[in-house]
Amino acid sequence: EPARWREGVVVLRIGANSFGMDDGLDQFARDPMGAGIQGEVAQCLSQVRAAIALVHAKHEQTRFVLVGTSHPGNVGAAARAMKVMGFSDLVLVAPRFADVLSREETVAMASGAADILVRARIVETLPQALAGVTWACATAMTPRDFGPPTVAPRAHFESIANAPPDIAFVFGSERFG
Repeated sequence: EPARWREGVVVLRIGANSFGMDDGLDQFARDPMGAGIQGEVAQCLSQVRAAIALVHAKHEQTRFVLVGTSHPGNVGAAARAMKVMGFSDLVLVAPRFADVLSREETVAMASGAADILVRARIVETLPQALAGVTWACATAMTPRDFGPPTVAPRAHFESIANAPPDIAFVFGSERFG
């Protein structure tokens, strides 16, 4: 829906840091404890923490939407990450397993975030998951030739802080991104 793209749907291009350029990943694989790599990791973590704090300060009810999950452990890990960041609204769109929220692997990977799983909702379509959301950010590994604008996450977080209060981050699917 192109009209909606201009009204608050943005695709965040992940992997847009120096690890994705200049053989950064190869260098990291060869010497993960190297001073240069450790500096990059520290800088990246610092920026992620600042971005999360910025979004959380103005958008406590940020929704996280996982589309087409097929691996229960990923649902649990997402719930745990959300808990650590202080977020709690998780919605799953058409997961592979209808009982994914109560599967043993999901619960194990959620470790300490059972409350996120208990409140999580399962819906059939992305429009259902985004009901009430005024600003949605999806993720993609590569820039797209179609659809909403694609931006790097760091450049976009400031505008998210000033976005309408009901925002969502959309991830998935595990297979197609």
